[in-house]
Amino acid sequence: MSKSEGKQLAINFTANLTEISETPSTDKEVQDGTWTSKNTYDGWAYIKDGNIGTNWRCTNVDNYVQIQRPVSTFNGIKVYKPGSYRPTTYNILTSDNGTNFTSRKTGNFEVSTGWETITLDTPITANYIRIIFGLVNLVTIGELSILVSEKDHQTSVGDFTITGQEYTFVDGPDHNGELLDKTYQVQESKRKTGTQDTIELIIKDSTPFNSVIGDLTVAYDQSKGNLMGDGGAVEGFEETFTPTDLCPYLNPRIREYINASVDSIIDLIEIIKTNTYAKNEYIEANVSATIELVYIDLINP
Repeated sequence: MSKSEGKQLAINFTANLTEISETPSTDKEVQDGTWTSKNTYDGWAYIKDGNIGTNWRCTNVDNYVQIQRPVSTFNGIKVYKPGSYRPTTYNILTSDNGTNFTSRKTGNFEVSTGWETITLDTPITANYIRIIFGLVNLVTIGELSILVSEKDHQTSVGDFTITGQEYTFVDGPDHNGELLDKTYQVQESKRKTGTQDTIELIIKDSTPFNSVIGDLTVAYDQSKGNLMGDGGAVEGFEETFTPTDLCPYLNPRIREYINASVDSIIDLIEIIKTNTYAKNEYIEANVSATIELVYIDLINP
């Protein structure tokens, strides 16, 4: 990756990491991802246009609305039911591949107009969520959101510190200035999704590793942390390493230079030969040439 894109570090523990104190679960309403539907009668896009006055409608009991997202922890759905032709029942299903679905919760909607939240008994991690609505003749939905968990076994930000060195300026090899000690602010530390023994450190956006020189040092403070392993609390540690993945490629945040030189060959062609009486006489001529550099294109790294 380019140095300016380096905003994450991962720490993989060789022993079992059994516990990290969790922050309270927060359900986030989202309408992103790829939405599809089956047997829609009218305006399926209205189900997520932010307007409860427009409706998605369906007249077929063999219906569903499906959302595909990156692997997410689904906690449920939130539905706005209009004043007429409200859904009667629901069936919430999830899938990892979009083909094989497992029903996670079924039930009846309340007989009322307005918002209703359906929460899964157990949060489910999957790529797809599908909702089948029960109906009598016709069903209308004003809005639909899915609930995903923002909790990911977070530790406190003060657990870890990351330090390194950077030059005062990045302006060519002769104008970098003094080499300064640098502390990179950790915005979030959490268990890496899909892993048991890996902690992911997210660096604050304003301080990426855009010009780090040499090694980085990661330190864990046991007095502030809450990491637990098979043998009890994880002791404090400090590790220094060279970030080999921060390759010195083209970097949009750093001024870069391209040196170009021009080579040319000039051929002198004999046009006419004039005999002279004195063989030791000769003509001396200076040769000049103009080379024009033509702009072709701008390469944006």
